[in-house]
Amino acid sequence: MCPLLVGVCVHHWGLQGFRFLCGPVFIDTGLKMTTQEAIAKVREILLARYANYWQLEGKERVVLAASVLADDIKVRETSNNHGEWVEAILGAVNLPGGYPWCAALIEFCCDVAKYEAGPSDRASAAVDSWYQWAKANGRITDKPERGYLCLWRRAGGNHIGIINQAGRAILDSIEGNTTPGVVGNQRDGGGCYRRTRSKTSWTHFIAL
Repeated sequence: MCPLLVGVCVHHWGLQGFRFLCGPVFIDTGLKMTTQEAIAKVREILLARYANYWQLEGKERVVLAASVLADDIKVRETSNNHGEWVEAILGAVNLPGGYPWCAALIEFCCDVAKYEAGPSDRASAAVDSWYQWAKANGRITDKPERGYLCLWRRAGGNHIGIINQAGRAILDSIEGNTTPGVVGNQRDGGGCYRRTRSKTSWTHFIAL
């Protein structure tokens, strides 16, 4: 919800008698932040930090957008697949709160970065949509690098993230809808976090 800051004075009866207490109060306006408002907020942070942001390579802009969500905004759910920022991210794929959002975060970051990539069906937040797009466009690779996508496709469910740094055996990634550590649901967790996982924990890599 978007809070509104107002100044108010209230009556208070204390030990020293009747007096006024004045100060700022946040009132819940009941208005939800839109996806475009969320995109604008992330861009504002990025442009204040990187004067040359729009001159950077597209996939680098996407990684930096994800970094803001993880480190500055610290996107967290308030209930399962709900929350102001979660719902703004899901809005990037035209979905309401309540849906898994790891793939929606990729779409959202591409929108922040003004980088055209990924499935043409913007109404889909499915990890498999990214895999099928990559397969059809020759983007599946076995050489992950910063700015590429990492995903797993398994019987128990799919998951996707953005690679921040790729080592020989370890990948540092930024992921939505996960947990901050090994405990908890790795593909339906409560926030956007930086993660370090073994390279073999991912089944595919996508050149963004």
